[in-house]
Amino acid sequence: MTTELICLNGRFESFTHNYEESNWKRGTVKINDCVGLPFKVESILQFQRKRNQLAFTGTTFGQLVKNKEYTLIGTLQEFETKNGRISYSLDAHQIITKVLTKTDLWDILQNTCSKEQVDEVREHYSKQSVLRTIYDWMTNDGLPFSKGLAITLKHTFGNPDALAFELYYNEIKEHIKEDKKLAKKIIHQYGEKSKDQLAYNPWELMSTCRLSLASCDQIACSYEHPENVDPLDNPLRQQAILKVMILEYLDKDGSTIIPYKLLPQAYALSPYSKEMDYETFLEKMKELYTIRQTKAGYQPTVYAELENEIMQLVAPVNEEKPLSYTEEDIILPSFTLNKEQKTAVLKAINHFFTLLTGGPGTGKTTITKIILDNLQHLRGFEEEDILLLAPTGKAAERLTEVTGFPAQTIHSAFDLKPGTLFQDSFTLKGLKKSLLDTRPLIPKQIVVDECSMLDIFTAGVIATYANEFDIPVLMIGDSDQLPSIGNGQILKDIEGLTKYKTHLIQIMRQGKDSGIPELAQMIHNGMFPDEAWIKEQKDIFFIPCNNEDTLEYILKAGLKNKEIPTVLSPYVNPQPTTKGKDTVFYLNKLLQHIRLGFEPTDLFYEEDPVIFTQNNPCRKTANGTRGIVTEKEMKDDSFSVTVAYKSGNEDKETIVQPDELNEITLAYAMSIHKSQGSEYKSVTLPILRNTEFVNRNLLYTAITRAKEKLILIGNITTFKDAAARQMRLRKTGLNQERKEK
Repeated sequence: MTTELICLNGRFESFTHNYEESNWKRGTVKINDCVGLPFKVESILQFQRKRNQLAFTGTTFGQLVKNKEYTLIGTLQEFETKNGRISYSLDAHQIITKVLTKTDLWDILQNTCSKEQVDEVREHYSKQSVLRTIYDWMTNDGLPFSKGLAITLKHTFGNPDALAFELYYNEIKEHIKEDKKLAKKIIHQYGEKSKDQLAYNPWELMSTCRLSLASCDQIACSYEHPENVDPLDNPLRQQAILKVMILEYLDKDGSTIIPYKLLPQAYALSPYSKEMDYETFLEKMKELYTIRQTKAGYQPTVYAELENEIMQLVAPVNEEKPLSYTEEDIILPSFTLNKEQKTAVLKAINHFFTLLTGGPGTGKTTITKIILDNLQHLRGFEEEDILLLAPTGKAAERLTEVTGFPAQTIHSAFDLKPGTLFQDSFTLKGLKKSLLDTRPLIPKQIVVDECSMLDIFTAGVIATYANEFDIPVLMIGDSDQLPSIGNGQILKDIEGLTKYKTHLIQIMRQGKDSGIPELAQMIHNGMFPDEAWIKEQKDIFFIPCNNEDTLEYILKAGLKNKEIPTVLSPYVNPQPTTKGKDTVFYLNKLLQHIRLGFEPTDLFYEEDPVIFTQNNPCRKTANGTRGIVTEKEMKDDSFSVTVAYKSGNEDKETIVQPDELNEITLAYAMSIHKSQGSEYKSVTLPILRNTEFVNRNLLYTAITRAKEKLILIGNITTFKDAAARQMRLRKTGLNQERKEK
């Protein structure tokens, strides 16, 4: 057998088990992020798998310190095959994660460094913990002894990862009663500043991590304070309480402004009103919050600043001078564009800000592709010159599929974290600096899809970035769909503020004889047809149903006939007062039970449809990516599953380990909110409850997810009432500006 020598610079991805012999396992070690193309090597190796890292245990590679064993987590550097056996060597610099003493650390270092270097390092790091020392090696490119070690550490762990988490957790655990679940929230939000944040202002966690006031008080009191100093008298506490009182009230309906007349109500409804009287509340409001020039009401200062940035982008005071490209200049696709589509293309390439709207199936994404092609053709833009954004991972993935241009989520593009908006350190000046630090290469065009899902924060960040660096912006969406989960109604407000907009009407997605677009238009106008009209349609079916037991029967019959497509529901979890058989949670369990033919005892089985609930760049899955369980492997008292899914136009598979199962959930049914930004061949929509929650926007969003077939289950009156029920407009500063215009 020939000898092979291959350098590996990647992270362990998976291990495919073939057979066992004693304590040794034979299989395939797959390395990703390699220099060059990924490849596979057949190996004989004793190891443990830990979070996409290869952990070498025991004495496989010899003992670094006599009579002591370590766990080495590192990068394979080379392997050699000889006489059918494979030997591995690791880089001289290894990550030691289980070091018992400081002495051990210096002993290990002596294996790769000179005595002078070790002495220098020892003196520099002697006052730090072992974890802190290793973490500093990981994050410091200017190490006196080895820059290569820092690179190796960074490549292996990332930041934050297992080592960083342990480091930060050790620094705060005594103050949070060793609650690792809470620690993950805090560390995800504050990273290396977690310790300082808890010591300086734990009350900020009320808004950033949704921690209770009592818990924040406990954290504050866990620190030592000078005599006669009451930590609960800290002015930061009162400031944080006021902030939460306002934010929680605004969150009830997604508004960004509180009218003056509703301020007493906001105070009275807050559970924290007992912490201060109304006069104090009002006084502090005037200190901490902005009164808009419109005199509409009170608004958190950060909301006012971000809305001003949005106004500056979409409706600038100074009239912009458009470019002079004409219809003769643009390149056209093989199919014919109608007048409104050509207008959309010309506006987008000639103006600094453009809005493209239209219902589902009107070809918004197709026109976006044509616009991108013309930006390349007419203005010489390269792929990296165009920043293509979407609010969710699934929407970004679909945008990439249709346009052929790489898209990413807004949060990943600008390195945003949940809760950033409500940090005391958040300022417009700080945001502008962080945007430059995050994206040092400034794009020449920004394109944002699914803008109905933008909230004040994501839209404000985009507007601030575009304004700061004079970047043209194209926004795309459908304002008849559900508004954002976060505060604001950005797309609807923008429609009333900008002059440079195009609304697409002609349906391109469904066939000409499809009734789905006509039904969508009826709902848009506040109407719902009679059963007689539905019976005439080839792709819409209505099944009368008045109770949850009947619904169960209908779904059971449909699934047995393999006629039940994706089920959408307005409700996620059962409520205490209802059985909740029309909720996503119950429907998934019911449909799984029906398909299996027995009561399930595990979360997942082969052939179960699932959906990923988190973005995972390693396996290239987005929040909303759907797949099918193709294999289930038992591991002691738990199991892993193999999920087949599509990434772009590629068929992929990934192994979801036992500790990763929270990243997927059953997808026989999903919420209407979760379905936004996606489309499905067929949709089943059961609506049994006639409540104010089910309104026109919700119904419109649900039925327009269907491309070929729509099954409606419920009472016709319930559907009619939902179509007639308008969603309440949110109270925003932008809406006030729109009214004044």
